[in-house]
Amino acid sequence: MVVSEGTATTAWVIGDVSVERDLPVPMPDGVVLRADVYRPPGPGPFPVLLMRTPYDKTVAQSVAYRHPVWLARHGYLVVVQDVRGRYASGGDFEPYHQEADDGAATVEWAAALTGADGRVGTYGFSYGGAVQLLAAAARPRGLVCAAPAFTSSDFFDDWTYVGGAFNNAFIISWVMQMLALPDLLRAGDDAAVAALAEQATRIPELYRSWPLRDLSVLRKTGAAPYLFEWLAHDTRDEYWRQISIRDSSVRPGWSLRPVGIRPAQSARSGGSPTSSEST
Repeated sequence: MVVSEGTATTAWVIGDVSVERDLPVPMPDGVVLRADVYRPPGPGPFPVLLMRTPYDKTVAQSVAYRHPVWLARHGYLVVVQDVRGRYASGGDFEPYHQEADDGAATVEWAAALTGADGRVGTYGFSYGGAVQLLAAAARPRGLVCAAPAFTSSDFFDDWTYVGGAFNNAFIISWVMQMLALPDLLRAGDDAAVAALAEQATRIPELYRSWPLRDLSVLRKTGAAPYLFEWLAHDTRDEYWRQISIRDSSVRPGWSLRPVGIRPAQSARSGGSPTSSEST
């Protein structure tokens, strides 16, 4: 292990792969996000694989994908980043709303890394798929392909709401177990962490909380304020339209390979699917 002087980064060597932890990635608004970079052996240049995740970059969604070390050994320079406001990255987490600009800036940063050949492909599932679609809609330089898995082309229809009804079981369990608890751990509020952790073991009971806008375990701890924004915006208004990629088109010359993407409601009712393979 080598710790770089004067920086927050740490370099590791895992077999023949070098790993740089917590590299700073500056965003246009001055917020600094953090990324881990896995470098293959040899001088390169190498194509880049980029994952952006709210679930801890050190895990790198390895429940579903090969570990970044494996990918690096197969000739890719791999970048895994915590999205804004999560784990090592600065700023505040506001789901979806910051991901187009942050994702585009990160793609361009990754394309310019030493040892990169300027071509970036993205991968990841669920929220890690959503951030790819949002970034792709911004058409950043260097992005040549994307492989979003098990995500959606719209985050109101068939995601947060289904047929106009709040998608209660999915959203409450996701927020309580995957989003709110890490937010409180990051804030260092031990009492709030303990209270939320106890409630998170009683998920089915929380589904019956009423009214949801007064969900006490979140109101009292201040965790996940975005949940209450989603409840307040219970129609597909501008709040949701500005983060929808339903009407976005894929730039000619690169491919999008969706895996298990939920089509927008309009596509199922006879329109053209938003997410389809295109070259």
